[in-house]
Amino acid sequence: MTSPAQRSRHRSVCKRLVLHKLSRKECISHFHFSFEDIQRITNALGMDETCNFPGIKIEQNLGLAILLNQYSFPRHLDDMAHYFGINAQNISRVCREMEDLLFEKMRWGMQFDICHFSPSNMERFSKAIFDKGAAFDNIVGFIDGTMQTYIYALKFQTIVTPDGITSSLLGPFIGSCHDYFINTISKIEDRLKKYLAPTSDPEKYYALYGDTAYMCSVHLYSPYLGAVLNDHDKFCNKSMSKVRVAVEWEFEELPLSLEDYISGLTRDKIEGEDIE
Repeated sequence: MTSPAQRSRHRSVCKRLVLHKLSRKECISHFHFSFEDIQRITNALGMDETCNFPGIKIEQNLGLAILLNQYSFPRHLDDMAHYFGINAQNISRVCREMEDLLFEKMRWGMQFDICHFSPSNMERFSKAIFDKGAAFDNIVGFIDGTMQTYIYALKFQTIVTPDGITSSLLGPFIGSCHDYFINTISKIEDRLKKYLAPTSDPEKYYALYGDTAYMCSVHLYSPYLGAVLNDHDKFCNKSMSKVRVAVEWEFEELPLSLEDYISGLTRDKIEGEDIE
């Protein structure tokens, strides 16, 4: 038989958070987005007003807020349970189900955002890169991979355009996979052939630029190799090396965020919390 104190605690935990009553400052502090931003995201994704997950029904905005809260910093499920007024088991379930739901709605755009590679955008991207000193006038973005080795070897491959947007995110791939191997199994080359050739004129094809790990093709360039390079090849390598720093800037924050998140998950496991 539960004591009055236990019943009171149970009632307080089960009193769900009313999301729209939070101040803008509190929303941004806990979720990194305002309530209005969260509404716009769920509406843009076409999510149902109520998400029916196994064992729990939850309002769309609250479900996204729970996931954002977990991602904003590694957190204990018990702490989230007290904040949202939902037991820890259901918090874990909502996070898993929301991840699956978002992935199903966004995975094609994450793997390769075809809207971002519209003919008008590619013309703009190639001009911006060329104006910065690139040797080629048809490069629209940069492709590269990064590895996080804090606990596990997790590798990601991204395509970054000169506007700073990550137009493709693939991974994680387990182990120290070679960049070209990831590029092959991800079939990015097939997408490049389809979307980086807006006309039938080969002279007007666009391309991405990667490092020496990638094999050159019509739509994927990499530095010239060889013990002795002529002046033209040296100029191309040097100029592309300068403009290619854009992709390196994009990767600078990724290892830190992955390290923080993975270390948080490991800490929770060590302390015995169920974070499935």
